[in-house]
Amino acid sequence: MKKLLFFFILLLTAIDSQAQNFEAGGIYYNITSTEELTVAVAYSKSMYSGTVVIPENVTYDGVTYSVTAISDYAFYYCQELVSVSIPNSVVTIGEGAFSISTLPSIIIPNSVTSIGKGAFEGCDELISVTISNNVTIIDSYVFAGCGFTSIIIPDGVTTVSSSAFSGCTALKDVYCLAESVPNTDADSFYGVKHSSITLHVPTASFQAYSTTEPWSKFGQIVTIDDGDGIEQLASEERNSFFIHPTVYDFVGRRMTKTQKGINLLRNADGRVKKVLQK
Repeated sequence: MKKLLFFFILLLTAIDSQAQNFEAGGIYYNITSTEELTVAVAYSKSMYSGTVVIPENVTYDGVTYSVTAISDYAFYYCQELVSVSIPNSVVTIGEGAFSISTLPSIIIPNSVTSIGKGAFEGCDELISVTISNNVTIIDSYVFAGCGFTSIIIPDGVTTVSSSAFSGCTALKDVYCLAESVPNTDADSFYGVKHSSITLHVPTASFQAYSTTEPWSKFGQIVTIDDGDGIEQLASEERNSFFIHPTVYDFVGRRMTKTQKGINLLRNADGRVKKVLQK
């Protein structure tokens, strides 16, 4: 216990050493480039709480900066965090950025190309995550220990690193839209009961996933686009099962609304449905 407390104190000291250059609108920032005029959201001693809306640009001392990153551990251990809105200007989410926070859901915009190790580790209230289509690597421990029930992995992901989803015991459905099976560490889903999870994959890749570990360990592997489990919708109004769902097509592109054909709909509580829009 003493070692754990000592580690916690050291971590907070290290975080605090990342000087906060200024504060605006209740958000702290570090200037990352005086030439390109960019800043990163920084850690705050007072801890962020409630709803945090990060702007695309922020003005300080007469200079306007673009918000392009969320620093390492910026929202670490924020135990009263309700929601965080990330703008399309953010490219990088740092290591441990939201770890051990009470964040229930997050949408990672398509501007984000990099998510640091353990970014959402220990977020046991996190049940819904929308991953940027431009993220190619799901790094180590990114979602470890989340309460995170389903996940949509975009088609651009090429690597799922060690323990990326370890300890996600509530996980029931994994939608992997990549036709080429991602390079995946054997322990990417460590501590997860594989037999209780359904893996949804493209039809063309069914055989590849079925013979490649750890994907082949899942209790059931089904194809996304074979019509299995698809609900037919005569109109969008019939989709009362969802409240403001996130809509995807089958190459992982986020859509503004359902299109004719097969769609993936993801609710804020993590539920996912395949639907056919006539």
